[in-house]
Amino acid sequence: MASGCSSPQTAAKHAAIVARAVEMRDFNIAVDYARPQRMSPRYLSPGYGVRILGDSIMSDLPFFGVSHRADFYQHESPFCFSARMDDYSVEPARRGGTRVKVSVRNRQERLVYQFLFGTDGMVSLDVVSAERDNMGYSGALKQKGD
Repeated sequence: MASGCSSPQTAAKHAAIVARAVEMRDFNIAVDYARPQRMSPRYLSPGYGVRILGDSIMSDLPFFGVSHRADFYQHESPFCFSARMDDYSVEPARRGGTRVKVSVRNRQERLVYQFLFGTDGMVSLDVVSAERDNMGYSGALKQKGD
């Protein structure tokens, strides 16, 4: 969905796609870049992302950083799970685009996923937790059939 240079018509088309996806609570983000809080940013292998469908979130994201609580018996990323969302809110972003905030509980941990959709289809995502370092990600909105 992303493009380097876009015309006003293309930007309007992307904005309409984002608005519909956010309103319908049906979108899939392909993540290709991670911004850990205490480490250098890094590119990611293909396959990571987040899916919102109705009242559910499917998260498949890596975690790099410090956990402030021991996770016994958990051998994968704490951001790899499927769960029902506790809260979902949408508001316009300051410089165009759309901001979506999702609250969810994964086991004992409350997570907040903050999506910032650009008018070009690019997405910035911050995952915030009181239990571990915050993580930032970048990617793009995947269109149906991608």
